[in-house]
Amino acid sequence: MKRTALLATAIAALLATGVATMYTAEAGNKGAQRGAKMFDRVDTNGDGKITQDEFMARSAERFNMMDQDGNGEVTKEEAQKAYKEMRAKRKGISGNGQGSGSGQQ
Repeated sequence: MKRTALLATAIAALLATGVATMYTAEAGNKGAQRGAKMFDRVDTNGDGKITQDEFMARSAERFNMMDQDGNGEVTKEEAQKAYKEMRAKRKGISGNGQGSGSGQQ
C-alpha cells in the first residue's frame, strides 16, 4: 500500500512538472513546448482544462506502462526500466540523439 501511494505521488509529480513547465511557454524553450504538449495529451477532450478523471486516466496509463508484467504492481526494477525507456524514446524524438537536457546547444 505504501509503495502504491509513493508511486501515485511520483506519477502525479511527473505530470505536474509537465503542466508547470507549460506555463513558461512564453520563453519559447523546448521544455515549455514539451510541457504544453503534455498538457494537451492529458486534456483529452481539448477544452483547455484537465479534469480529475482526465488526470487519473493518464496516471493509469503511465502505471500500466510501467507494470510490465501486468500483475498490478510496479517494482523498483520495472519503474527504472520504464524511466530508461522513456528517456531513450525522448532522445530519439529529438532527431539528433542529444535529447532535451543534454547540456549541449
